[in-house]
Amino acid sequence: MRSALFSLLALVGGLGACRTTSNDAPAGVAQARPIVLEAQRLWRVLELGEVTGQVVRFAAAQAPDDPTRHYYSVRNALGQELGAIDGHGRAWRFEPHQSAPRFVGTGSVVVGARAILGASEQAELVEAELSTGLR
Repeated sequence: MRSALFSLLALVGGLGACRTTSNDAPAGVAQARPIVLEAQRLWRVLELGEVTGQVVRFAAAQAPDDPTRHYYSVRNALGQELGAIDGHGRAWRFEPHQSAPRFVGTGSVVVGARAILGASEQAELVEAELSTGLR
């Protein structure tokens, strides 16, 4: 009898309990608007006559020449993205099993591509047709 009474009190006490939930979001997230970037140009990275990678420039269609609204995707010869260069020349390499990319330097796009790919100073960018070369 005593255990039945205790169980009943526990059940009634559980029904009266409060539950509070909260959701966290970044400030201003409701006003955020995604920027659609389109591939505009493609370069192959050539080192000693061999293709070692590629660089693809993505930009916002409404502001194709605004450096704050485009970036360069640096990819290996298989088309796998290894890093990115922003419109100001800052380069980051994506590291396996890391939550944030590693900053590798700043400068021109070719300097950033070399740093991301681990290429020598002999590596150069040669523009290619976007429709045929993008993987």
